[in-house]
Amino acid sequence: ASFNIVSSVSIILVNKQIASVCGFDFILTMLFLNFLTTATLLEGLAALRWFEKKHLPTRERWIVAGMALSTVLLNNCSNEANSVGFYQITKLLIIPTVIGLERLQGRRAVYSQKVILSIVVTGVGVAL
Repeated sequence: ASFNIVSSVSIILVNKQIASVCGFDFILTMLFLNFLTTATLLEGLAALRWFEKKHLPTRERWIVAGMALSTVLLNNCSNEANSVGFYQITKLLIIPTVIGLERLQGRRAVYSQKVILSIVVTGVGVAL
């Protein structure tokens, strides 16, 4: 978990530096390079058998790819336009927002007490 946090924050800080300090305004190019790096590393880890590759049906694969692409693109735009702190706060609020939208659509997922507690703690932390 700590590696995930460190790598995520590092990527955000590097992207922010590239966009704001270096003046690299080509967000789509940065997005492409991020996806290319991720795909290359995942293929390498799969070849080393760190995990098993699973395949989705074509329609679901395109939906997931489109959502991932739009999420990263919008995150990069937010990162370029805002401070890193504001960007992190908006990322923290995505999960409770998605859960709320699912409830509005009538989907009733069951979450463990640990998940609910972590969402409450995150929400309180953001509110403070």
